[in-house]
Amino acid sequence: MSEKRILTFASVECFTHCEIGMTIHKRSAPYVKNRWNIAVVFSSFLPSINIAKKLFNVNLPSPNKEINGIKIYNEEGDTEVSLVLSKHIKALLNVDITIASSAGEGRGAVVVRFKNKCFLVRSLFSIPSFEKATEKDIKRRKYSAKKRTIRLIESLIFNNPLPTFVEEIDG
Repeated sequence: MSEKRILTFASVECFTHCEIGMTIHKRSAPYVKNRWNIAVVFSSFLPSINIAKKLFNVNLPSPNKEINGIKIYNEEGDTEVSLVLSKHIKALLNVDITIASSAGEGRGAVVVRFKNKCFLVRSLFSIPSFEKATEKDIKRRKYSAKKRTIRLIESLIFNNPLPTFVEEIDG
């Protein structure tokens, strides 16, 4: 990769367990061949909406239900949470790329903000009932969303066509 201006990146991840931020950090290391020209300035695993409210002073939508202290949203709620957090983090940290993720029931939501555009990535796999989900189901859904999001980031930073699974949304 040519030495252009370094893009800055921040993420707040629940659904993807901070794995997107860590992957981008690893691909941007100076010792990596064909490294990405990205500086990760913040990447956090944030599983609690109460802590999100305290840390970032944001109001998140109420969850559809709660199971053992875990706030569960449907796909629309996951998208709204991810939109709010990604917008807030982008404004707070003034970075080029932000990611926020949330997943309860359904395919989950990863919102990617790149410069002035907003994109939605969902997993290929859906979980219709969080109570009945297995660890394997959760891991498979997360891995799919992580892999798809990394593909989107790669397309954006190298100015390649967007993958067909990506939805550009208002944000």
